[in-house]
Amino acid sequence: MNATYNMPMPGEETSYELLKIVLQNAKETAQSKGISYTAIILPGDLVKHGLAGYNKTIPNPNWPLMLYTMQQVLALISSYFPTTPILPSVGNNDVYYHDLAPAAENATQYYGELWNYWFEQVPANAALLTD
Repeated sequence: MNATYNMPMPGEETSYELLKIVLQNAKETAQSKGISYTAIILPGDLVKHGLAGYNKTIPNPNWPLMLYTMQQVLALISSYFPTTPILPSVGNNDVYYHDLAPAAENATQYYGELWNYWFEQVPANAALLTD
């Protein structure tokens, strides 16, 4: 397939356009073979390496960009596979501070924000919560 794509936007390591090409190919392959995916598993590291905070004594100024990037990736995948659950996992680049689970006092907020993006804003995932 001949396709061009732009460099990644801030917060991404792989360009949005390349991800669209991969998703379109996956969708066309499934349709041509008459199959549907049971689930899409994302192994983590949805955001660019280096955005997670390294200095644990200050708030991570990149956290809003990290959340936005994760939300955009999930929204794009959902747009190609609206009825397929997406099962993301947390990678070491997806945490507030690199390679570190959130401290107990921040865990509820951190996981709550991820839950919102991962489950409440992905239609197929939200449907699983209401079934």
